[in-house]
Amino acid sequence: MSDIKVLPKEISELIAAGEVVERPASVIKELVENSIDAGATAITVEIQRGGITYMRVTDNGIGIAKDQIKTAFLRHATSKIKTANDLDAILTLGFRGEALASISAVSKVEIMSAQKGQNGICYELHGGEEVSFEEAGCPVGTTIIVRDLFYNVPARMKFLKKDVTEGNTVAAVVDRIALSHPEIAVKLIRDGKTVLTTNGDGKLKSAIYAVLGRDFVGSLIPLEYEEGGLKVTGFVCLPSRCRPNRNGQFFFLNGRYIKSGTMAAALDRAYQNSAMVGKFPACVINLLIPAGTVDVNVHPTKTEVRFTDEHKVFDTVYRGTRQALIVGDRRPELQLNTKKPINIFAEKSEYSQANLPLDITPKKQQSPVTSPAEKPVAEVKPIINSIPISGSLTLNDSQVKENNSSFSQSFKSAPLYDVVINAPQTKNKNLDILVEDEPPKKTEPSIEADMQAPKESDILPDVNPLDIIYIGEAFSTYIIVSLKNSLYLIDKHAAHERINFEKLKSSLKINSQMLLTPVSVTLVKEEFEAVITNTALLEKLGFLVEDFGGSTVVIRAVPAILSGEDVTSLISEIAETLRKTGTAESKRIDDILHSIACKSAIKAGNITSKEELQSLAVKVLTSRSLMYCPHGRPIAFELKRSQIEKQFGRLG
Repeated sequence: MSDIKVLPKEISELIAAGEVVERPASVIKELVENSIDAGATAITVEIQRGGITYMRVTDNGIGIAKDQIKTAFLRHATSKIKTANDLDAILTLGFRGEALASISAVSKVEIMSAQKGQNGICYELHGGEEVSFEEAGCPVGTTIIVRDLFYNVPARMKFLKKDVTEGNTVAAVVDRIALSHPEIAVKLIRDGKTVLTTNGDGKLKSAIYAVLGRDFVGSLIPLEYEEGGLKVTGFVCLPSRCRPNRNGQFFFLNGRYIKSGTMAAALDRAYQNSAMVGKFPACVINLLIPAGTVDVNVHPTKTEVRFTDEHKVFDTVYRGTRQALIVGDRRPELQLNTKKPINIFAEKSEYSQANLPLDITPKKQQSPVTSPAEKPVAEVKPIINSIPISGSLTLNDSQVKENNSSFSQSFKSAPLYDVVINAPQTKNKNLDILVEDEPPKKTEPSIEADMQAPKESDILPDVNPLDIIYIGEAFSTYIIVSLKNSLYLIDKHAAHERINFEKLKSSLKINSQMLLTPVSVTLVKEEFEAVITNTALLEKLGFLVEDFGGSTVVIRAVPAILSGEDVTSLISEIAETLRKTGTAESKRIDDILHSIACKSAIKAGNITSKEELQSLAVKVLTSRSLMYCPHGRPIAFELKRSQIEKQFGRLG
């Protein structure tokens, strides 16, 4: 065995530098955090070639005293902690005292700093060794220039990416700094071009606009919630604007960017049954928490933290996000072409300007036009009457035409949930859930006790059901109604599916019905085992399942709401859900309820009575929660009158 020896200083410092300095972005992060801790209100970052050859960070903080500059570049030299107890309540971004020493060990560093009322100092080091130390004229604050990163460590240099990649990583760090501290004016200059500027007005939305753009800002809902000494602030996105990845999620802890599985899981849970499957919510969330309840001294990068009470953090983020969605979510709007309509009857010179073919002329009539003298004009009657919701014509494939004046009179005095009780037609058995004799009883959500959503009425107070004008149904799938200055297209299957899901989820017990003839279902081995091991759970949800031997199960009872639906396909779907979902019972329950709600909902393409469609439209447009189906698809789209009038050229 070789002799054990103490490493020389120059080698040990290079090793220590690897803990903090991995790439140019690591350098920028450490230097900018020092500037924030120094009380800076304006920070400028400049890089060249992705930061590999040149980095400069300038701030207007308090500066460093002349007699402390050299000390600042020693390992574990810091002004932010003095005793071991200070590690239990860290409020600054930096505290290890390793950054400057590590950076100077693997690069050429020049620092210029001045405090108020004192002369400035310029200090230069190459590879951790002093080159010069002299007075210099400079403004109050600190400027640090880092050149030729890893010039003395060729082995580490070869692991750096292309200049563009390293520059993008630096930009991402600066973006997170700007989002976490909107009160600081941040500027990033990349290869001589300014690519980011925030005004430092303290408004988070302004910082988000500068960093993430107008489209991102337009999708956000404000978030502010406090519970048990914890507070979450920031913004979350509309469920309809979720993204295909998690790149739009920014979590901060007391102003420090972190990666938190707990906060991400709480966010996902809050969007469950609202976000489209496979999509992820975007957010900018800052968690304010007492310093003594979190450990940030886990990793040198300080992006990983440990909470003393993970459940409390989860609850606060979950409830805050749910409250934000309940208050701020809105129905998605249909976006029409906003370009000015082209006049196809204009002169030919205008065709060429519009790049249209010149033969756009009305086709000739296939039959001669009959003059008024040859044939009397028949009396024209309106086909569509815009009348209140209870008395309009159903424009579906069945071409229902009947007089509902008696129903209209009864509706005007009927309560919201009694709308279809006196309807002359026979109700569809699949829509029993829509025609209750009294308003549904409000029960607490069946989520675990530590995940209850904020209590708030589901009925929108500013929507009068009598203002909802039923127009008809398109393609036997989409209900068309108007409300004030907007048209709404409502997916009847998605709406009914969501109503069924909410009713099932809020029920303390799901009623089941015995099948006259038990149904046997043969499953693959993995699915069979998943069903048999979850028979108790299925029984809670209204199924009575027995082992029939081999890989076959017998279904003797199903939830009453299913009304004779295809049991075999439903059980196969549930079996696949149980096999994939894992061990979280709440997730398994939700997924199974999704399947039951979908199977029991009215189907797109089927003929539905006008009264049922009317009732469905009223429930959707007067409810806060009926925004998305359980799989995250929008239930209704809004088309504003102003958009329609622009298409017809009525508005400029």
